Amino acid sequence: MTKILFVIEEMSGGGAEKVTSILANSFSAMKDFEVFLVTLVSRKQEYYISSEVNRISRTNLYHNKISEYISRYYFIKKTIKTLKPDYVISLSMYTTNILLTLGGIIRNYKLILSERNDPRRLPESRIKKIARDFSYYFADGMVIQTENVRDYFPAFLRNKAFVIPNPVESVSKEIADKREKKIITCSRLVVQKNIVLLLDSFAQIRKDFSDYTLHIWGEGPLKPKLVQHSIKLGIDNAVFFHDFEKDVIKKNSSAMVYVSTSDYEGISNSMLEALAVGMPVVCTDCPVGGARLAIIDGENGFLVSVGDKEKIIEVVERIICNEELAKRISINAAASMDRFSKEKISDIWKKYIERL
Repeated sequence: MTKILFVIEEMSGGGAEKVTSILANSFSAMKDFEVFLVTLVSRKQEYYISSEVNRISRTNLYHNKISEYISRYYFIKKTIKTLKPDYVISLSMYTTNILLTLGGIIRNYKLILSERNDPRRLPESRIKKIARDFSYYFADGMVIQTENVRDYFPAFLRNKAFVIPNPVESVSKEIADKREKKIITCSRLVVQKNIVLLLDSFAQIRKDFSDYTLHIWGEGPLKPKLVQHSIKLGIDNAVFFHDFEKDVIKKNSSAMVYVSTSDYEGISNSMLEALAVGMPVVCTDCPVGGARLAIIDGENGFLVSVGDKEKIIEVVERIICNEELAKRISINAAASMDRFSKEKISDIWKKYIERL
């Protein structure tokens, strides 16, 4: 029996967490695989984890940062020593990846790390970037989301990096016949996601389409400022902020349009999910090229330049006004998502780790 150990900080609502849950569930359903999932910060679980996945959670948490990281290091090391996995896979933050690397430069298992964001932007400091690259250098495998990410790294890491995009849980075979008068997005409420741009764009759209509402699902430190910004724009009666919710895209698949205004991004899971349910999608063509990987502009969705408010307004209003266009885009969106199915992406992961 082949043992796979997935390591992540927590299973709260985030992209890396969602992909980890899909991969852990998929591998646990495969023959001859025993799967373990380790969380380091919290046992909080926002995503479904199969009963076939063995959960291990660290419980001793420290307020002191140094004590916390030392505790995580020894917990990881002890867990790996006890379980004796064949593969350790981390879609975690760079700090956890460094701890995993330090825990066993000489090891009898394969360590696979993954870059989940724009490596040019995160982490912010040069020293942290060097430390992150150090962890990738000593890993056996390095998974990235797009070719654009590969171009950032030095040659010794470019040759190691292997591109695997994010999976989607399912692709819809039924497209909504009638669309609701609402615009939606799902996002962490942080600077990177540029929700201010979305609010500014919606304020203009609402001047011509006063019966439309904007719904934002997500949590983050900018929420109070974003609420205040909607009040300042005079649209607070039409903007609804919702806490993180599972399956929010499926539950709102009849929304008129999904809009993502990120300044940079890995591959947005919610964008892929919106495409998979056949929802018209408008997305900034931001680094690291995740949107461009999934969307052919004007065919199965729309790409706009980063920060281009006028283009966002123009495209959203075209979708609202042109039912035939919206329907064509919807059909093409769902049809284009088969290559991102969890079965195909999990199989790519399986073949990749087995040849390391």
